[in-house]
Amino acid sequence: MPRVRSSRTPRRLGPEAERRVRRHFALRGYRILAANVWIAGYELDLVVRRGRRLLVCEGKSKGGERYGHPAGTVTPEKGRPFTSRICPAAAAVW
Repeated sequence: MPRVRSSRTPRRLGPEAERRVRRHFALRGYRILAANVWIAGYELDLVVRRGRRLLVCEGKSKGGERYGHPAGTVTPEKGRPFTSRICPAAAAVW
């Protein structure tokens, strides 16, 4: 039996997930300030604001449950640059 290829290729999953995240925040009253912007040497997938709250978001998508939860890919080591370099730089810009 021929194998049917899914339209959800890894190349499409990322942008599709980022669109869903933008929509999620927009529907909750957040203003989208930037998407896929570089600051302090790192790419920020999404920067949003609602009132005084500024959020920097890293969008992750997985091809299925067998790959684990996307939150599992963000370790304390990977998050350290956000608290020490990126967030202060983002706050200075926005």
